[in-house]
Amino acid sequence: MTNKSDGFSVIDSDMAVEGVIVCNGQLVVRGSIKGSIQAGGLVVGDKGAVTADVKTKSMVIGGDFEGNVTAEEEVTILATGNCSGKVECKNLVIEAGGIINAEVNCTLVKELMPEGSPSVPLEKKQNLLKDKAQAYLSSFFHLNTAKSGK
Repeated sequence: MTNKSDGFSVIDSDMAVEGVIVCNGQLVVRGSIKGSIQAGGLVVGDKGAVTADVKTKSMVIGGDFEGNVTAEEEVTILATGNCSGKVECKNLVIEAGGIINAEVNCTLVKELMPEGSPSVPLEKKQNLLKDKAQAYLSSFFHLNTAKSGK
């Protein structure tokens, strides 16, 4: 979860950035970025386009993402999202309609599996992923409304 003292930055729809971006807090991309990104959290909006190597705690893709992402926690691909490249994360959530054409390495399943167990029950995986996604989105929307003063 993002600390309130961490910043909230927006690359808006009329902006195109090329280069290295370092952001401790949440970065929301409605425009386009080419390069590399290191952020506390990254949200690619439905009109956003990112071609980059990304290191972040968590990422939500609602637009187009191409590149390599390493997320400490989760990567969520929304119904409007399109992800290609390489994804390394703890857990991955893909909404119906979300597109992923990437090499994926998720570590959550490995952490949930008891030693010597062949698999984790599907219902347990689904519930855990659903809870994590809801918690992240709730914190994001809370942060967004707090910044806008609503």
